[in-house]
This record gives sequence, C-alpha cells and structure tokens, in this order.
Amino acid sequence: MEAGKSFGRLPVTAISTTGAISAAGPEQARAFLRVLADRLDVAVTTGEATGLTMVASPRALGMIRSDYSVAIRKALRGELDKDLVKMPVHEIEKQLLA
Repeated sequence: MEAGKSFGRLPVTAISTTGAISAAGPEQARAFLRVLADRLDVAVTTGEATGLTMVASPRALGMIRSDYSVAIRKALRGELDKDLVKMPVHEIEKQLLA
C-alpha cells in the first residue's frame, strides 16, 4: 500500500522494514526502528494519527516494541507479526481483514 491510501475508512501509511532489517546489521536495524518509532510518536501526539496497527515481520516487531512511547501504546489497536511487504496490495488487504 502506498502512503496516504485508505484502507476501508482508515488512512494507511506503509513503511517497509524488510530491506532495512535483513540487509542491515543489528545496529543499523535498531537505529532505523528507533527513527520509525519516533516518527510514529510524533504522528500520534500531533493528532496526525489517532490509532495504529503495527504490521511487521516478527523480528522487526520484536525489536520496535521497546521503542514504543506511552502515546504509541495508547494508540496501538493491534499488532500483526507477518512480513507482507512482497505481497500484492489485494493480498495485504485480505490479511488485514482476516
């Protein structure tokens, strides 16, 4: 899905972590996920996003959880520990609606 697209009534922003996690060493992956968590925190605290559903590979999801702020934890509606980045959009939609 592309940033700014809608999923149902919800705006969706897709950020691929697969390449960053698999191609980078552990330090670079952690740094990338910290930056992502910081960006999500800004989105939640400024009202840009009111709810979050985290979809990431199990490894990335496990790594980013420690960087969740209080605001992210309050906005978090759920987590899906699947790597969907190589799937076509219609398949991702099926996964998210399941």
